[in-house]
Amino acid sequence: MGYKVGYKVVEARKGYVNEKYFSAVVGKKWAQTPELGLAKSVEYKVNEWVSPNSGYGPLAVFREDVDARYWFNSMDFSECMSTFKGEFKKFYIFKCRYRPSKQENLFIKFLNLVKKGWELPSGTEKACSVMLIERIRA
Repeated sequence: MGYKVGYKVVEARKGYVNEKYFSAVVGKKWAQTPELGLAKSVEYKVNEWVSPNSGYGPLAVFREDVDARYWFNSMDFSECMSTFKGEFKKFYIFKCRYRPSKQENLFIKFLNLVKKGWELPSGTEKACSVMLIERIRA
């Protein structure tokens, strides 16, 4: 399957040997459910394909940089600005390659419970794998 070019908003965490990148949404209060608990975040990598964790649905990327920038600029990251291992979290937009997914919904599966049907921002595309290429916004 071929790939497309899109944009991914990530949370950068320091406190490791190198900075690591995770989804900018997973792990926040709106990604939690009473039935399922806290969603497990995917670690995104530069120039390396990553896929969803076992039991999770497709990854989310933006088709166009304008959609990623709009979502980034309209998001309230204040609840995300806590420290992680002594460093403030940072958020970036990366240009990425992605392989489109045929799955309809983002979902989390835990035991026999499924949480799906999140409202996705305009311009969101679902992906079965994502590779970060270059950071375009700090």
